[in-house]
Order: sequence, then C-alpha cells, then structure tokens
Amino acid sequence: MEKKILIGKYNDSTGKIQQEELEENYIGESAEEIYKRLIRDFNSEEKERYGEKADIREFVFAEWKDEQSKGIIYCDFRKTNAGTLNEGRRFFDRFVCEKCGRVKRVYGINSGVLKNVKCRKQEDGQ
Repeated sequence: MEKKILIGKYNDSTGKIQQEELEENYIGESAEEIYKRLIRDFNSEEKERYGEKADIREFVFAEWKDEQSKGIIYCDFRKTNAGTLNEGRRFFDRFVCEKCGRVKRVYGINSGVLKNVKCRKQEDGQ
C-alpha cells in the first residue's frame, strides 16, 4: 500500500482555519474523502470524551501533497469577522484570501465553497 502526504485544512472551534499534514495510506480515495472521514472520526471521539466542550472541526480543504507540485495555487482564506454578520435576514461569515485579497461570503455553516478556489495570484501570473 502506497503512503502519501495529505494536506488538510479545517475550521477549529474558534473559527480559525488550521492546516495539518498527515501521512496516509493511498487506496484510490480522493484526499477530500479521506480527510472528511478523519474529521468525522475526530469529532465523534471529541464528543464522546468532552461532550458539549468538544473541540469540533469543520472541513475546509484537502489535497495530496504531490498535487501541490503541479503549480496550481489555491486561495488561503481566513475568517475576518469575530461574530456572524447579517444582511437583512441573511447571516454570513466573511473570508479573505491572504495571498490575493479575494473576498468570499459563506452563508450558513458550509465553508465548502472556499475549497479549490484558484488564487488570483496564479491567474495574474505572479
């Protein structure tokens, strides 16, 4: 079984995006499938141990390290607001890419819209 380095990003319980590198067995699954499973397992264990005080993680992005070397640059989003913002009846969080300044709004709790966004830094050829 081949081992590969998985790069994963997740939101921690404070809303900050964290990154980690893990050595995982590659069995044909996508990096996203494997990392989502790892986060689901982590969250289950945390809830079992700590109940309401569990440090729950939310999936943001995952890729195999060798895919990074293909020259594709992805945005590195950071949440800019401390609390949820609202616009009328719509609630959202505001994220900004630290590399190119692109701004995204995330409505609800799904930050999946922030993954695999090609960075403007790449598009501009910088």
